[in-house]
Amino acid sequence: MRVSIIMPVRNEKDYIQAALSSLVVQDFNPGDLEILCIDGLSQDGTREIIIEYAERFPRIKLVENPRKITSAALNLGIKHSTGDVVIRVDAHSQYPANYISKLTDYLFSLQADNVGGVCIAFSSDTSQQARAINTILTSRLGVGNSLFRVGVDRVREVDTVPFGCYRRSTLDRIGPYDERLYRTEDYELNQRLRKAGGRIFIVPDVQIQYFPPKTFLDFFRKQFSNGYGVLETALVFGKISYHSVRHYTPLCFVLYLLGLTTLFYAWTWFWLPLVAYGTMILSFGFFKAIEQRNPFSVLMLPVGLAGTHLSYGCGSLFSLLKAPRKIMQRNNSLIPNASV
Repeated sequence: MRVSIIMPVRNEKDYIQAALSSLVVQDFNPGDLEILCIDGLSQDGTREIIIEYAERFPRIKLVENPRKITSAALNLGIKHSTGDVVIRVDAHSQYPANYISKLTDYLFSLQADNVGGVCIAFSSDTSQQARAINTILTSRLGVGNSLFRVGVDRVREVDTVPFGCYRRSTLDRIGPYDERLYRTEDYELNQRLRKAGGRIFIVPDVQIQYFPPKTFLDFFRKQFSNGYGVLETALVFGKISYHSVRHYTPLCFVLYLLGLTTLFYAWTWFWLPLVAYGTMILSFGFFKAIEQRNPFSVLMLPVGLAGTHLSYGCGSLFSLLKAPRKIMQRNNSLIPNASV
């Protein structure tokens, strides 16, 4: 069995070495493995690092991605790959030495179409903001019912997994990644897979070390982008049912706050959800401060949580406001829909 690793990259010089170093020491037969780095015209030295690794490890190959977006990179990776199994990885992560062997074993033993592990947020940065971000990304209050972030204790069938290990026959059957999407392309593909009768499993004993943004500013920017992408996928491309309640909750929260501002002198009970929300995030910060023995968590976690929810929701609202114009552009466009 031959396995192809596809890794979209663009300006990842701070992370690419750790990712590649963890992939070249896998306990999988090197002769049956290829690692395709699909580079979106990086300008920070990422490309040179990949070339250096490719000279040392012939199984690493560099593929150029002139469109620069992730969905296009993934399609290029699949096109240039030769494996019976395709594993999509991320440059912002490190992988255990048994990552490939474990995922491929599970893929066939579970008769699955896609399997993935748990994504553990980790940062070597010891700043209070970085520590707060790590906590938020592993809490249900921060990421809802996203099981690949909060963790599981058994193999479970789910709606999506981080990155994914696919049978090539599955990817051939459901079609390519939708290149109109610049975010949520993994989630959209997985929902198409499930609608076509495919099965996705998360496995608890495969853990990916993911490096999140180190500052609130960068983290909130990413959340804004995620919120924008979800609503664009739902409204502009008509895939509202592809997302779950957790994806739309931040938008509802922002709309509620706008309504609260409008009805400032109105019903008293309209304030109760905001009071409950404030109590909840403040309590979370207080108890986590005790658990972590870190008094700064009392302040940092409520600020981080509120910023996470607001930035994601504002991104969705911004996408909602732009949706009519984008829908008109889509209707007048000759670009075919990549999804089936």
